[in-house]
Amino acid sequence: MSNIKRTLSVKVADAGQAVELMRALGELEADIIAESRPGIVKIRIYGSKEEVRDLTRKILVITNARQKGPGST
Repeated sequence: MSNIKRTLSVKVADAGQAVELMRALGELEADIIAESRPGIVKIRIYGSKEEVRDLTRKILVITNARQKGPGST
């Protein structure tokens, strides 16, 4: 089984949002490397094709939920 890599770039509004995202990523049991820079978090995902696909979906759910924020519809 070969490992693949996928890179996601997620825009963040401020350092607080970046910290929340990094904390949520840390709770995932996965081979992930995340780097934070002003305004963006770059996420590298490693694993099999299925693992990468599953983790990408989970991360997109996390980032979409954080962008909408509490109380949004």
